[in-house]
Amino acid sequence: MNTHGNATTVFFLLLFLAFVSRAMGAGTTGADFLTMGSGARIEAMGNAGTASAVNHDAAYWNPASLGRSERNTFSFSHAAWFADIGYEQICYVQPVGGATAVALSSSILHTQGIPRTSEDPYGLYKGTEGSFAYTAMVISASLGKYVGEGLFVGGSAKILYEDNEAEASAGTAFDIAGLYVSPNGRWSAGVASRNIGRGLRVHGVDQPLPSELSLGLATTLVDSTLIASFDACATADAGTRFSWGMEQRMGQLLFLRAGYTTSTERTAHKGLTVGVGISMRGFSLDYSASDYESLGLVHRFTLTAGAH
Repeated sequence: MNTHGNATTVFFLLLFLAFVSRAMGAGTTGADFLTMGSGARIEAMGNAGTASAVNHDAAYWNPASLGRSERNTFSFSHAAWFADIGYEQICYVQPVGGATAVALSSSILHTQGIPRTSEDPYGLYKGTEGSFAYTAMVISASLGKYVGEGLFVGGSAKILYEDNEAEASAGTAFDIAGLYVSPNGRWSAGVASRNIGRGLRVHGVDQPLPSELSLGLATTLVDSTLIASFDACATADAGTRFSWGMEQRMGQLLFLRAGYTTSTERTAHKGLTVGVGISMRGFSLDYSASDYESLGLVHRFTLTAGAH
């Protein structure tokens, strides 16, 4: 049996399906909370995680990479966004044998005190009266598996919920992904199509999802102490995003990270990201700061148990 040919066929099939799913989702805009990223490590690397994410980060960026997980891990992340927006995530990864791992994760976005506006009979702004809260939640189940010749495949199924007090909506979404790791382990290439599905249903109408198609490369340099990564991500409503990131390991405990993101869409986020990580005795603490220009800095913290 030609396992190399089979693995190559599977990888290109995943690439084709990813492009098809991206085309089907072109022009969509709803449920933007699905695109807020995951984990301080990849955030600090400019969100270039399609080929560099591992363990809990892989559940969001590339579930195929879960197949590289060697131990169970649990992580908690908190992001302090502008306008008093809070964003929390938890993730548990469990290897199940045969170079296969599963992950369960959940994220919640929440804010309060949003002014409630009103309109006159002509649809014009009339004023504000009181305020309301907004909550969005995602619950995901992910799987990644090694299929041979350096190729990993994976996917995620998501349950979505959004509530702004005036109306609530729910829906489902799916991710599909592939990852190739070179025989010497020095470089990897990934593809991920995120947020495929009908979208959130509001008053019986489907609100399309912010689909993304991401291609990524990552390589290790300087005696495997330096990781460089690059992503090109075609989004449904923010053009094509380009991300660069680097991670330098200092000894066995300290990690320094930096990245940059730009986009073909003028209104999309562009900016510098930096971060640091400390790993010791099976625990790690990661921090990132992202520059959103006039909106200010976004700070993110991730605590992981079971880390290398």
